[in-house]
Amino acid sequence: MHLILARHGQSFSNVDSARFGHGDSPLTPLGEQQAHKLGVWLRAHQPDIDLIAASPLKRAQLTAEIINQYLHLPLKIYDGLAEMERFDLPYLDRREHPFQRETHYSLPDEDGYMEGYKARVIEVLEELTADLARPKPLLVVSHGGTSATILRHILERHDLFIRTYNTAFHSLKWEDGRWHMLGMNLAPHLPYEMLT
Repeated sequence: MHLILARHGQSFSNVDSARFGHGDSPLTPLGEQQAHKLGVWLRAHQPDIDLIAASPLKRAQLTAEIINQYLHLPLKIYDGLAEMERFDLPYLDRREHPFQRETHYSLPDEDGYMEGYKARVIEVLEELTADLARPKPLLVVSHGGTSATILRHILERHDLFIRTYNTAFHSLKWEDGRWHMLGMNLAPHLPYEMLT
């Protein structure tokens, strides 16, 4: 099982959240370019991907559709991959000391929002990874918070804030009873000036 977790291209809400909020905003022209570059790179470097799973939100779905212009694969939309409606950093678990597990503590989730969000993302992850012997890579196009939630679940470290550039990706492989982290926040398809 090889998972490639890609973030969507730059959206209008990334550029001007005061005006566009954190809702379902589309890609900027730069975001579309980033998606095209990722599609070209994946065609050249990961040609054996056989499925794209994507969030239903415009920015992720359009990113997946642009990538798919180069890969020509089945594209499946999963509502559970949609981004959370709140910024996750204030809700993440904490530690009093970075290397002492016993200092871990959770913050109150008074309305249960974060637990509900994590549960729906993990439900999709379990469906996508049901066949651990899957021979071909699976591309998941979603959001920074969604990818980070998947990684935190895999790593069992809910106190990590994981930053992901637009169209950057995390690459993980399940093999021999363990996860292999092949790379995090990778953006080999983007020149420096296109990193956002």
